[in-house]
Amino acid sequence: RAGGEQRVYGANGLGAVTSDPRSWIAPSLVDFDATLVTQIELDIAGVSVVLKSNDKGIWRDTAKNLEAPRIPIEQLIGEASNLVLADISTTFFDAQAMGFDGEEVRVTLSGKPKVEGAFEPIVIILGANEGLMQRTQSNGGDRTRQYVRSGAWMRDDGKPWVGLVDSEAGGRFLTNVLTILSSIIQGS
Repeated sequence: RAGGEQRVYGANGLGAVTSDPRSWIAPSLVDFDATLVTQIELDIAGVSVVLKSNDKGIWRDTAKNLEAPRIPIEQLIGEASNLVLADISTTFFDAQAMGFDGEEVRVTLSGKPKVEGAFEPIVIILGANEGLMQRTQSNGGDRTRQYVRSGAWMRDDGKPWVGLVDSEAGGRFLTNVLTILSSIIQGS
């Protein structure tokens, strides 16, 4: 029934509005055109590298002008574009416990500006593995999951939402970051 009217209408597909992001958030962590990525910033444990691609698709470390390994970079971009959330953490944000206290892996992807499909820089932050107690509380079962953040997801109380990815996907992402960094460090 609408307002105080006498008439009654049939409706379907209606539901209660909820603030639980698991009910409305898109499962993809980020959305961007992987072919438009032209710069990657990698930060982990105080080590930072900026890589840029030239018009021939060759990636170079901007500080040392060293050529970076193409395959791990392409795999990292592919992994980033395909990261899918397994869930949203139901525990309150704790930077230290979740691995967001300075030791996290931070990857910033930037693309070509002013082209169709252009995107603002995307930051993906990979934290620690979810603890057994948190996994039990959030019905994570026996799957190992890893905390992940991107953008400014904020709860009503001003604290950030934190996503979870399966540790296998998080591990592949981290492996590519470490492969790229070790190649740059060894090449110096």
